[in-house]
Parts: sequence; C-alpha cells; structure tokens
Amino acid sequence: MSLLKPVTPEEAKRVWVSIPNPSARRVAKALTQSGRRVHHSTIARWRAQDWRPVAHSLHPLDAARQALDMAAGVLTGDPVAGLKVLRYEDGSQQN
Repeated sequence: MSLLKPVTPEEAKRVWVSIPNPSARRVAKALTQSGRRVHHSTIARWRAQDWRPVAHSLHPLDAARQALDMAAGVLTGDPVAGLKVLRYEDGSQQN
C-alpha cells in the first residue's frame, strides 16, 4: 500500500503544461517515475473533462451507516430518531 496521496487532475495538468509535446502516456510516465503511479487512460480522461476535480465519495462503511439511518427512520416512522430507535430491543436504554 502506497503512503503517497493519489495523483489529482490538478497535479497532472501541471505536469502536462510543463513538458514539451505532452501526451497522456508521457504525463503518466513522468508521474510514475516520480513515485506517483497513475494510468495514462486516467490522464486522458481528466484532460477530456478539462481537468475537472475528482469527486470524493463517502467511505463504504459511512455510506452504509447513512443508508441504514435513513431506512430506520422510514421503517420506524420516526425519521429523526434513525438508528437510535433500533439499538434497544425493549425500548429502554441499556448501559
């Protein structure tokens, strides 16, 4: 597992403008040689999308918790309580 952060479209664009006669493969090679692995098709996609920033999504566990919270609100009829309602079997708080 790499300790380096993933390459961003902004970083790839900086490399693109800094090298003569740039291409997706040359940019990917330059970044990979510097220790930041990225595939040339990723560079090409970012360039085609005008170097649009990458949208970061929720971690899968956080997304699952959020989905459960919404479902619990629908199932219990109390959208505010969410998962708190389902944590106690008999309805009383336990420590």
